[in-house]
Amino acid sequence: MNILYQKILFSLLLTIIIGLIGFNTGVFWDNITFISQVGYHLYANGILSWGNIPVEYDSCHPPFLASIIVIMWQLFGKSLLITHLFFWPLIFGVI
Repeated sequence: MNILYQKILFSLLLTIIIGLIGFNTGVFWDNITFISQVGYHLYANGILSWGNIPVEYDSCHPPFLASIIVIMWQLFGKSLLITHLFFWPLIFGVI
């Protein structure tokens, strides 16, 4: 078995395990971009309510990523697993 194939398989399995463990947990280590806090605000108040994001959550840039996550939550349900599955193509695309 190729070592690259083993690394990819291990990464996928680890991601699935972490996703299942944190199924009902909020986004952790979200202290820089506040994606989850802005996402929860947009989820509760409407996806286009960018103008009334609380100052303590505002990271001084448009909340594009939080808005895309809110769209995923509205389509598939609000959970950490959905957020992780959304990030897979982005993470593996960068790698």
